[in-house]
Amino acid sequence: MKPLLGLLSICVLALVFVSVDVLDADNSTSVSSGGISVQQGWVRAVPWVAKNTAAYMTIISSRTDNDQLLSASTPVAESVEVHRIVKTGRMMEMQRVDDLEIPAAGEVELKPGGYHLMLIGLKPVPAEGETVSLTLHFKAAGAPVVDLPVRRPAGY
Repeated sequence: MKPLLGLLSICVLALVFVSVDVLDADNSTSVSSGGISVQQGWVRAVPWVAKNTAAYMTIISSRTDNDQLLSASTPVAESVEVHRIVKTGRMMEMQRVDDLEIPAAGEVELKPGGYHLMLIGLKPVPAEGETVSLTLHFKAAGAPVVDLPVRRPAGY
């Protein structure tokens, strides 16, 4: 009976740790500044030899006027660029975007296969489970700092 209880205890603890990890990934950092909030942000975990990675999030505006994400910066990369994925014929292509329009009382989702922030020239590569500080530079809402967890995309 005791070995069965021990095994059951281990299974319950494993389930708790897995549940906490899933909750952390889904309910990541939320930050607000100047009528702009950033929610559900994360950075894609990449192999240690990678030079670039991407950051994703939802930017929500409660402002009465449009705003623009002009740029972003982080200590873990030489530069950060706003990119989008577009389909050209049968090919998917990544394009740099000068700025990203954030509509008044609206939201923009940065996600795999769409708009995202490219962290270029990683120094060093952030490991899964670490946190990356990212400063977002908005035209009107200022420069909030968000701390994003590094994780693998769902299903990996």
